[in-house]
Amino acid sequence: GKTLLNVAVSDHDGYEDLFVVRPELVGAHLGSGSQCRAEGLEQVGLPQCLPGWVRGTSSIKRWPEGVLQLLGEERLKSVLAVTRVPCLTYASLVTIYGIGAIDILKVDAEGFDYQILRQVVDFGKLLGMWPWQVQFEKNSISDWRALDEQVARLHLNGYSCR
Repeated sequence: GKTLLNVAVSDHDGYEDLFVVRPELVGAHLGSGSQCRAEGLEQVGLPQCLPGWVRGTSSIKRWPEGVLQLLGEERLKSVLAVTRVPCLTYASLVTIYGIGAIDILKVDAEGFDYQILRQVVDFGKLLGMWPWQVQFEKNSISDWRALDEQVARLHLNGYSCR
């Protein structure tokens, strides 16, 4: 079965501020309807709805980099909302929820993929529990050096990354 958890994976157990683009400023995307409202656009001085892909850019620890690149810092501040969310480390998540095996681990953490991968490798080395497959992003908002270090660690532990 599947269990949906409302928790962020972070470098500590506790809470994090999650930066999200206000939904009333975002247009439709890939089959999801627009939540964009004229009042919201007028309030922040946007001429049109933001592209729907910004829905997937929520981020902890820093502003969403893709939206920062799109709008610039001043405009970004006006379109963001911040909400407090519970967070767990990878080890805590796996332990608390009694996860005995992971087939596919999909990491899409808006530039923080390397931090989660570091935890995955550390946990695997400590307890011998490794996901069968690990998927992650490497793009313009990634810390390439830090991510490459974790890819090298994955290679050393039997993974083949491309």
